[in-house]
Amino acid sequence: MIPAAEALDTLRRRQVDTIVDHTQRLLEQLQVRLPGDLQMNYRRGYPSEMELAAALQDQRDSDRDRGFTQRGPHRADLALRVNQQAAAVELSRGQQKLLALALLLAQLAILEAGAERPPVLLLDDPVSELDRRHLGTVLDWLQDQAFQTWITATQAPAIPCRMFHVEQGRIEAQELA
Repeated sequence: MIPAAEALDTLRRRQVDTIVDHTQRLLEQLQVRLPGDLQMNYRRGYPSEMELAAALQDQRDSDRDRGFTQRGPHRADLALRVNQQAAAVELSRGQQKLLALALLLAQLAILEAGAERPPVLLLDDPVSELDRRHLGTVLDWLQDQAFQTWITATQAPAIPCRMFHVEQGRIEAQELA
């Protein structure tokens, strides 16, 4: 397990470095203004000053008592901070949603760069989640991308699209005026 966990940790670190760059660019492109600089810190799931084997050994008795492993790659996390505060505390709900969307789109851009075929984005109801200005910016950005996007919504977005109506398991193509 330890060699696999260490390899996973290395890949995660690289991915986080890549995601940070893409996310910063996307936040600018999508015109998302945060109240300070965004910091993303990868936490590997055990103390940084310890090797994984030592961290597991150190917690072994406690892990047995609790019935689960308290340290390891399964406990890894990405800490998002703005102005040295947790993003969940510092950002409004709308800013949190935009940041989450930027992270998702950054991952998609990374995936697209290494893929043989463009990926497909499934986006659940951004019309109800984003304010009009940010929704327009996101939808404009999506139109310029090579990948296909499927959007669920309770109302039609203000962009050229094909629309389908789903009711009781039946799918019908809708003509847009």
